[in-house]
Amino acid sequence: MTEASQVLVWIHADSLSVADPAMIANGNAPAVFIFDDALLSKHGFSHQRLVFLYESAVEIAAQNPLFEIHHGHVCETLRSLALTFGATEIHTTSGIAPLQAKTLSLLEKDFSIRLHEPEKFVTYKGPTPKRFMNFWYKIEKDAMRFDR
Repeated sequence: MTEASQVLVWIHADSLSVADPAMIANGNAPAVFIFDDALLSKHGFSHQRLVFLYESAVEIAAQNPLFEIHHGHVCETLRSLALTFGATEIHTTSGIAPLQAKTLSLLEKDFSIRLHEPEKFVTYKGPTPKRFMNFWYKIEKDAMRFDR
């Protein structure tokens, strides 16, 4: 593990959890979630989704005194916060949003980037389903296992 004083953990919407692998791996490092108002407006997030994101972030903050919630452009805010904290590395959990890859590619010029892999919810090997229910029928038994 890297020295915590040199690491900033970026928690994004795909990893917004107290069990985020990047945050757990860097328990003594500052961690941040950033509400990008322009991005949220552009993608038309519902009020319920925004409340869910906020409540999830508040839950993390209640359990982790090093976690902060910010507003602003994600890349610019991450860069500014990393410099403020003296971080040379940004750790985050890999996700599926294209914004994450774009943001990290812009930041890797100035910071070392480390991706942490989330635990797989289910194992699926097959063609990409065109509809969620087709996928669900194939993974339902594995997803509903309670012996994890």
